Amino acid sequence: MSTYLDFYSSGEFASFSIKDKVEYQVSFYNINGDRDYQTNYKLAQEYFEEVSAPYKQMFIMEDMTHGLLERKSGNNL
Repeated sequence: MSTYLDFYSSGEFASFSIKDKVEYQVSFYNINGDRDYQTNYKLAQEYFEEVSAPYKQMFIMEDMTHGLLERKSGNNL
């Protein structure tokens, strides 16, 4: 746990943040489940609309949670 906490409090961890970053030089894809309460898909949609990228696409997976396929892993899809 201490290794994680050291990394979390480092400047390196902060460099991974996408907060206020909306300009991308590469294609941007966003995949969210409509039942994802960890990464709310409506907030993700708002962010997606702000993003500028050469190509971008958003996928909303119906009846899926944060783990996407974990939600239906016992079913034949």
